[in-house]
Formats: sequence, structure tokens, C-alpha cells
Amino acid sequence: MNAISTPRRIWTHCEAEQIDSQLDSFCLQSRRLNIPYGYLTMRAPLISNVNVLENLWLPHAWLHGWRLSTVTERLQFILECSHLVDASPSTEAVRTLANWLHLRPADLQKPQCEAAVVLRAALASPSIVVIDPTWTSWDGAIRLLDQVTWWMPVHDAVSVPGRGWVNLSYDDALRSLLGR
Repeated sequence: MNAISTPRRIWTHCEAEQIDSQLDSFCLQSRRLNIPYGYLTMRAPLISNVNVLENLWLPHAWLHGWRLSTVTERLQFILECSHLVDASPSTEAVRTLANWLHLRPADLQKPQCEAAVVLRAALASPSIVVIDPTWTSWDGAIRLLDQVTWWMPVHDAVSVPGRGWVNLSYDDALRSLLGR
């Protein structure tokens, strides 16, 4: 398959014990090929002793050498362009967002934690979203990351969310998504 015919939503069947190794291998190969990807997972999603903003920043600082100001600028752009906030957010909405960014993960409700994971993925301007099959919060992620290709390894086809997902073998998914 070439990039033009790459399906937008791909799932790969694998044994349950292979899921983590497929996720790790796919992410490693994406990094080696310098293909930006986002990763959606709720298994240890945030570092507990830093706030939300620092959780959004740290992976990008480590991988790309970004400054905190780079993340805040990108975050502002994403939020202005997304459906997560109004086109002209009120002062109260901006204050609420600023307060949320300074909370620690232990202070977050599950939907707020999921929103942080989605925003962290979106900050990378990914061409691929890699999804841990335990991910369950689809609405916000789909709205914010709708234009990219999604890939998820699953053990049970029942785990595949909704319609429009194409089943490919792991090797075919690699060829399709990474050109390998």
C-alpha cells in the first residue's frame, strides 16, 4: 500500500501477550524513521509528581529538546483550532484551563486525565496515533486527532471501536504506515 491508499483506522490482531511488544516495536520504528506519532494510553498515563503542563512538556523536551514555551504556544494553537474550547473563550474558561494545567494527576478526574493524554499526543503534530487497546475515551481524541491515521493492536476484535477500522497484519500495518 502507498500513502494514498493507507486506511485511516487500522487494527492488528495479535495474542494478548504480544500487545506490549508490538506497541514498543512500532513506536521505536516510528522514532527511528522520524515519523511523528501520538500515543494514547491510560496505563500509567501521567507522571504523578509533576503538573499537567509539565506532563505535556516532558516527552517533547526529551525527544525534541522543546522548551516549555514551545509547548505552551503549541497548546494555545491546538486549543484555539479545536472543538475543545469556544472560538472566543471567556476569561473564566481561560482561567479554568490555566488552573487545570497546574494540577497534579492525583487531582484530576478520569476525563481530565484522558484530555491531558490526548493533548500530549496532539502536541507532536502526529501523522499516526498509536493506541493502547485499553484506551476507552474516543470522542475528544477523535475530534482533535481526526485527520491522522490510527493504529491499534488488539487481541479481541470486539475491542475495535466502531466502524471504519481495517484489519491488517502487523507486517502490512508497518508497510502501510511506515513504508517498510
